[in-house]
Amino acid sequence: MVVFFHCYFRTISSRPRAPFFDPSTPTKISAQIDSTAVLSCKVHNLGNHTVSKAEVSCAPTENDNLFQVAWIRHKDLHIISVDDEVFTNNMRYNVVHRSSTTDEYLLRINFVQKQDEGVYECQISTKPSFIAFHIKLDVIAGILSAN
Repeated sequence: MVVFFHCYFRTISSRPRAPFFDPSTPTKISAQIDSTAVLSCKVHNLGNHTVSKAEVSCAPTENDNLFQVAWIRHKDLHIISVDDEVFTNNMRYNVVHRSSTTDEYLLRINFVQKQDEGVYECQISTKPSFIAFHIKLDVIAGILSAN
């Protein structure tokens, strides 16, 4: 009797490069009432691994990209989104994911109101913990100046 195994060649890493936030991303945003506030979270190395050796396996493996990006509103610890999925009934909030060499997650708040003001956190789940980037949103009642 001949038994066939479905084997595959998989590249593994000796040490994954940790994701990190783009240091050029603004940490403070101002928006006028009833305008659209756009908060940006740029991440490098989201799911990237440094290749160091290869392995032949005859068993399925877990997905190597285990990092997830979430937006959290600090004042009430409300989880607004995880990756592209939004967890709020407030239709003014949406998330746009721009993937390229830098993964960019945009939190858009349409028709921004004074109660939207505060600190928002872009959080990346990593093993065993997480890393976070904070952005403060100021909501202005008058017209914003170009200064």
